[in-house]
Amino acid sequence: MAINAIHWFGAFLLFAAMALLIVASVSAPIWDTVGFLDGTINGQSATLGTWGACLANGCSDTGLGYDRTWFSGITGTTQAGDAIVRGLSKTLILVPISAGVTFIALLFALSTHLVMGILASLLSLLALVVTIVTLGLSLGFFLTLRQRVNNNIPNSNLSVAECVWLVVAACGCQLFAALFVCFTRSRRSRKARDQEFATVPAMRETTATPVATTYGNDHYSTGTGAYSTTGPDSTVGSTGPLVHDTTTAAEPMGPTTTSGVKGHWWNRKAAY
Repeated sequence: MAINAIHWFGAFLLFAAMALLIVASVSAPIWDTVGFLDGTINGQSATLGTWGACLANGCSDTGLGYDRTWFSGITGTTQAGDAIVRGLSKTLILVPISAGVTFIALLFALSTHLVMGILASLLSLLALVVTIVTLGLSLGFFLTLRQRVNNNIPNSNLSVAECVWLVVAACGCQLFAALFVCFTRSRRSRKARDQEFATVPAMRETTATPVATTYGNDHYSTGTGAYSTTGPDSTVGSTGPLVHDTTTAAEPMGPTTTSGVKGHWWNRKAAY
């Protein structure tokens, strides 16, 4: 029970990481008050997100990579557009990608099977790597943009916003989830197996009772003779318990040679 609780806690952490990354993915201009940077640019309030930016005069079109021309026009200075590293802004596509990888890991974590738990753990580590790369590239882009805007454009003061901390929190959730989802049941508990076997009918152990038998002139005895009718214990496969059965007698065996009533060769008398 404790192991399963740890596993499900890891699955919850994956869900939390996915939710955090989804929020970061729908930042400005889709969600105009949520972004990686916020503050003022040339005296205008600004929020910069994954797919573009929102300023007091409006939001940019939603797309991959920042539009330098729009940014220069909306801020009233070409220095704003020059501050954007357009190639680096396209790497923000990794934010929704890391959310998608985390979602796949969560699907595998919904099973408590050992193999599925291992796969979920590996996918959690993969999601963690993607998210760390996303965090590094996004910080590289937004911190460079902040420094250039704050230093070169008057009345500008941009600072790190909530989406950066959301991605950092998602990294932590993925790290612990990768450890916790490995704690899953590799096999059924002993109590569950005992309950299953309790419903299986008992099999009888067919240990034979010794029987003394006379055939013709030869005597076969289980006491002192050379032949014993005591059969071996049953080897019939069964998943249920064996019950000793002393009520069944083994069938006697007759002569096994071609000498008929004379019995075995060592009991035969010379014919001369």
